[in-house]
Amino acid sequence: MKATTATDTPYRVGEWLPSDQAFLDKWLGAMIKRTDTEEKALHPIIADFQDLIESDPEIFMLFNQMFEQVPKKPPYNKDPTGKPQVRDYRHMLQLLNALMTHAPEFDQSSSRNAGWAIRSTAVEVLY
Repeated sequence: MKATTATDTPYRVGEWLPSDQAFLDKWLGAMIKRTDTEEKALHPIIADFQDLIESDPEIFMLFNQMFEQVPKKPPYNKDPTGKPQVRDYRHMLQLLNALMTHAPEFDQSSSRNAGWAIRSTAVEVLY
């Protein structure tokens, strides 16, 4: 029996995410670019998260240290679009804010079982 490798299958575990890292990198790059160009008011949950970070000195310190500890050398110094990586919690919050309403677009490599989780949940509710 032959072992299955990532190159043998077009899907990741769970089969709803594309296995094409370039596709995900392109989507993430577009999301970062969109976030950088159109800063929006934070969703109430993200605003609460920002308040938590900024109102607790220890959490504030830990968030800042987390970003300071990311190496400033390749491959950590760039995001998938070749721009500088997320380097502070405010940029992270803007990205999380954008992700609240945007998911990766449909890609052919993720189509095989795209509705499986929804169908199985519906079946469980009905029976």
